[in-house]
Amino acid sequence: MHIRPGVPADRAFLEMMLREAAFPGDPSASVDDVMARPDLAMTIPDFSRPGDLAFVAEVDGIHVGAAWCRCFTDREHSWGYLDDSTPELGIAVAEAFRGRGVGSALLDALIERARADGFGGLSLCTDSSHVHERGMYQRAGFVSVRTLDDAPDAVIMRLELMPVADPALAACEGEESQLNRRIPDRGAGILARSVCVAGGLRRLLGITRRQYVSIEDGERPPNADQYEAICEFFG
Repeated sequence: MHIRPGVPADRAFLEMMLREAAFPGDPSASVDDVMARPDLAMTIPDFSRPGDLAFVAEVDGIHVGAAWCRCFTDREHSWGYLDDSTPELGIAVAEAFRGRGVGSALLDALIERARADGFGGLSLCTDSSHVHERGMYQRAGFVSVRTLDDAPDAVIMRLELMPVADPALAACEGEESQLNRRIPDRGAGILARSVCVAGGLRRLLGITRRQYVSIEDGERPPNADQYEAICEFFG
């Protein structure tokens, strides 16, 4: 799987993914139906203003998913709007490729880019019945903010993006927060920080999480020896 930044030429594919996001499991809804609704069509970025971001997932050269976001105003916005400075997120994966981590990879890429661009948060709107999607958002750090008055099943969620100048510290915070969500006992903080340091170290040495896992499978990514030596030194 390859995740790349979106470009204006991806417009048609983003429209297809918007249809998937807006009407999941409903083959009767067409792309034209979605684009005829201003509240949905406006969410697709045209890369003409700050906050217009997109990423596309490819498998063997085939487009299989996308994530995107845009900023809106109080006078003109879609369902997940919170404020003018918080881009609203959209994401979808082709049905045949769901359950393979594509959505999470796209979400991670968009979050990191939005953070790097200096945005303080991201928002989205999801249906309360979409348990799998909400679980993915919650694991990424999104929290529920409120429901919509005219659509009580629609939940607006927000992710706080704290700017971190040091890339090692960014990796550290991400790994610690994920572990703390899995281990509710705050007494596990020391363990969380150990994982946090390991994550920051991997980032500094240029070792991705996927490459780190491959070390145990017998593959040796660059700087693996240095990583293991430092971890052994610190016990």
